[in-house]
Amino acid sequence: MTASAVESQPLARVLANRRWEYRRVPYPHVIARKVFRPGVYAEIVQAFEEYAASEGVLKYTEDHDFVGGPLTTAAPEPLRIFLSEEWQQLFARMFDVELIPHVSAGIHRHRPGSRSGFVHNDIKVETSADGVECVRAIAVLFYLNSPNWRLGDGGGTGIYRHWSNPVDTPLSVVTPLDNSLFAFACSPFSYHSFLSNRLPRDSIVLFLYRSLAGFEAQWSYEGVAQYADG
Repeated sequence: MTASAVESQPLARVLANRRWEYRRVPYPHVIARKVFRPGVYAEIVQAFEEYAASEGVLKYTEDHDFVGGPLTTAAPEPLRIFLSEEWQQLFARMFDVELIPHVSAGIHRHRPGSRSGFVHNDIKVETSADGVECVRAIAVLFYLNSPNWRLGDGGGTGIYRHWSNPVDTPLSVVTPLDNSLFAFACSPFSYHSFLSNRLPRDSIVLFLYRSLAGFEAQWSYEGVAQYADG
């Protein structure tokens, strides 16, 4: 790969725009199109392909019917923008969440015909490297590698009001357009799911974390459940 347009650049220099759409229904989320400048996006795509082709990175996950692997600082430089402090703080400010220094990220590849997922809210309690009990606070999905996507090709992310809603009848759908993202604040009510696809769908998934104590102060202990009701 040639010298990167991403390396050492402040976020403002690599983003194409900040005309991102913020929605409150049925839970706070953001949808953004044409996220990165064209040259930067091209580097991200190339880096994704190189990393995905690396031996041992991608493995099949039966529960979710995709191949994927962790995104770490060992990935090519253009992908590391998703792990950067500036990228994390952008979403922390957006959703007004106090984060802790704990991040998990991965690359996902849904082959054509991957089955739809299940309606869930992404709430998951973990322990950080510092031994702090924490929970997912913000999820960010960046879609790439689908230049020929058309309506009806599937692979979007369904948004739901309740965990009992059928996966094939979402309230709305975030389409997996090239160079776009879907981000939301994780809560007991942030229900969503992958929808079956006719074309390949690649994505980068990032989870940012807050302390479990902070989460419980907002949502109570009962909120720490994958299918919180009420």
